[in-house]
This record gives sequence, structure tokens and C-alpha cells, in this order.
Amino acid sequence: MITIIMPTYKRNDFLSDPKHPTLNVCKNELINKLIIVWQNIGEEIPNSIKDNINDLGINDKVEFKFPTKNSLNNRFYPYEYISDCVVSVDDDYNFSEKSLVECHKQWSLNNDLLVGVVPRFVNETSYHGNAANKDNEEKYNVILTGGAMFHKKYLSLYYKEKDNLKLMDELFNGEDIMFNYIHKTHSNVAPLYIHDDEVKTWKRVQGNSIADRAGYNHQQKRHRVYKEMKSKYGDILMVTNKKIIV
Repeated sequence: MITIIMPTYKRNDFLSDPKHPTLNVCKNELINKLIIVWQNIGEEIPNSIKDNINDLGINDKVEFKFPTKNSLNNRFYPYEYISDCVVSVDDDYNFSEKSLVECHKQWSLNNDLLVGVVPRFVNETSYHGNAANKDNEEKYNVILTGGAMFHKKYLSLYYKEKDNLKLMDELFNGEDIMFNYIHKTHSNVAPLYIHDDEVKTWKRVQGNSIADRAGYNHQQKRHRVYKEMKSKYGDILMVTNKKIIV
């Protein structure tokens, strides 16, 4: 069984849409729970979202969590009563059903695997990763956590690193790089990329995400996270070119 964790921020219209990809994926029998992390602090859940969840027939699978502050760390909180297999997904991303099924197939072979649908290669000069991997998937060493599957134990391991939590609350960026370092430190397993032409950003509203709220340049923030993680954990990210096409 799979628990999906999906943070949402200022995307009420997305979750009110009957075509929302993640809400529809939850109809799959592999999914036992969808945790929606409600980052709209102090706001009530609109009836349009509740009605949409009800109309899609997934009421029994959906659970809202209400953190006390906006934080990218909330994506990785070790929530109670979740399955061993966890999917982290952005609220604006199309993590297709066939990708989900293939990710779960590969993860079931090795529970220490970090497997997902968006690879990136990060190093000293390509810390954002788009230049290396947006059109060329020859190599990668990171799986973005906007569409990734892993064992729930890595949530607890992430939250044990209090200095990292503080850094993320300062920068509001680079949580995927940070999580990959935590995962690699404890698993010593290379990530795995599932290639699916259907995987894409479902909707995008520029400037309407938690990460967009913070101060200086996006790439500068990611570079700082990369440098601090490399300094703390070493040059441990494993470069691979393996991919499975679905």
C-alpha cells in the first residue's frame, strides 16, 4: 500500500478541479491514504475542494494536516499511521498512474530505493539541474521530491537533522537536494528514474508557491543547500544513467 503526501499552498482552484491528477490517481487500489498538507495557514478548506473529493469517491482516503507554519519541511514530516511506502508529490504535478505502478514495482524490489519521475544532475556548476537534465537524461544523481517514492523511515531521518530544518525554513528552497543527501547517507543506493512522457507540470502559476515567497535568487538558494549538504555529508551522491521507460 502507498501513502501520498501532497503539500498545497494557494492552489484551491487546482484541488477543486475534477481532473486533478493526484486526486484521480488515488482511485487506484494501491493508494490507501492521501495526506494533503494544508499550508494555507488560518484558512478553511473551501467547500469546492471537499465536494470535489467527495464526487471523486476518495473521501475515505483523504486526510488533511494543518501545520502551524508554512515550511517545505512539512512535506517530509513523519506523520502517524502511514504505509511503509510513501510518495511525495507536488500539488501541480501529473504523476501518472502507470508511473506510480512502475515506481511501486521497483521500490518493492528494494525498500531503500529512491525512485521517481523527475531526475536532475547537480554538482558545483549545475546545482539547479535543468541544463543537464531537462532535455538530456544521460546522467542524474538526484530525484526531485515533487514526484518521488521512498520508505517512510527516511521521513524520520530527515527530521532528526535539526540544523537542516532550520536552513530549509530560512531558504524555502532545495528541499529535494537535502532529502537526496539524507536518503543517500542512510541507504547507499543510487536513485532510479522512471521515464514517462505523460509526466509533466499539470498547471503552473508563477510566483504562487511556498518557495517563491523567499528572498534571493532560486539558483543561489539551491547552490547554498548543495554546498552545505556536500560539506556536511561528503561527495556521496551517486551518478547514474539508468532509467525505466513506461
